[in-house]
Amino acid sequence: MITYRKPAYWLTVGDALFCFQASKTGNRIVYEAEVVQEPVIKEIGITPLSSESKIYASGKVYDIVQSRTGATISLSAVALSSETERKALGTKASGAYVYDTAGDLSKEFAFGYWADLSDGSKVYYWHPCCKLSPASELTQRTSQDDAQEPSVTYTINAMPAANGVWRVRYYTNMVPDSQEPLTVDEFFAAPVYELDNSVAEQIDWGNIKPVAALPASNQDKTAIYVLTEVDGDKAEGTMWRYVDSAWTEYIQDAS
Repeated sequence: MITYRKPAYWLTVGDALFCFQASKTGNRIVYEAEVVQEPVIKEIGITPLSSESKIYASGKVYDIVQSRTGATISLSAVALSSETERKALGTKASGAYVYDTAGDLSKEFAFGYWADLSDGSKVYYWHPCCKLSPASELTQRTSQDDAQEPSVTYTINAMPAANGVWRVRYYTNMVPDSQEPLTVDEFFAAPVYELDNSVAEQIDWGNIKPVAALPASNQDKTAIYVLTEVDGDKAEGTMWRYVDSAWTEYIQDAS
């Protein structure tokens, strides 16, 4: 049997969002109340960090063990605000003076953005534990007769939280017909990183809850697929819903 699928594709990327961590104790992360939104993204690339090892038995490969440890995010932007960049890198400021000092003073933050898809839906992304690399690419040039398009490349290192979650994705086209999908403002009101996240309680999630690892039990209908270090028997890149006490794969209607 042939199953026909016509996947939606990216049309454009939305704004960048930053929410800095106030504290991290054990499995609990508390974020600052302010979520900064900056309409600066030109291009974004995600490179998952993973390692794999082969297990041999009886003269052949018995299994391949894979482990994901986070991702490197390449962010091409017009620029980041000086306030966001200084806070992320931990630079010291005194009045109009800003001091770049030695040592790791960088501050962890949640990084988010969204993408518009060809079917009219959106995908929201939160990376709950990130650091901005001080080795961001910055080239300063002299002015020319022709206008130069501004572009700065930043490197953001996305790390897993204590529960293994390094990225949360929310697909508006996977929300059940009986529910309204979250808007950009609703989803990005606070970072999401685990099921019992106290920060997420600031948002009225209704029956939509993040899943820290698949499969999970005792969950209502969910339209969120969370990529973790270990996804069990659910293949990476597939999407699942927990409906009527069972996991079912979500397949977009080709019509």
